[in-house]
Amino acid sequence: MKYIILLLSIFYVNILIGQKEHKSSIEMSFGWAKHGTGDISGVLYGFQYHQSFGKNIYWVAGLEGTLHHDPNGDMLFFEYEGVTFDSTIRFVTSGIQLVGGIKYNFAEGNKHTFGIYLLPFLRYQVTSINNNILTEYPASTGLPFPVRVIWNNEPSKTISPGGAVRLNYKYQFNKGFYFGTIAGIQTDTNGDTMVEAGLTFGKSFSW
Repeated sequence: MKYIILLLSIFYVNILIGQKEHKSSIEMSFGWAKHGTGDISGVLYGFQYHQSFGKNIYWVAGLEGTLHHDPNGDMLFFEYEGVTFDSTIRFVTSGIQLVGGIKYNFAEGNKHTFGIYLLPFLRYQVTSINNNILTEYPASTGLPFPVRVIWNNEPSKTISPGGAVRLNYKYQFNKGFYFGTIAGIQTDTNGDTMVEAGLTFGKSFSW
């Protein structure tokens, strides 16, 4: 194993030495994501660092997160004295993930860039989604409001490896600053799949 690491290190250094110009960038993103497990919409956000190691090819490392919220059908019960009982269950799923991979720009100009990301990641996720919900109504309980019994036989906290594929466009303006768009899909070994789209903002450097 140590010989493999040594060879990869030598290969990487040779690539860097052979490059006429080294490019790097710092980028943040924000957008929308549809969580396939539960089909709930939410937001995504993240920060990434990019470092070139060949023509139009970049290492990528970053930290990203998602937050999804959706009520499981509004359930309001109006008691005869005017009191409103809210029995709505609100599901929340939140996750954070370490990403590392590559980006390849298949079209890279002075102003416009089109590329694709291939990003393995490790994701930590917490969810309040339950897979068993029983609702008892006043006619059967004698209480003036609905009663919900909730139980779960799946883990609410998971750590899962996964991967993401994203397409990217960016437009660079003055002094290396740029903005762009991303669209892609990701999935992991926990069975969580997300479709995502968003905006990116960043700063490029050359050395």
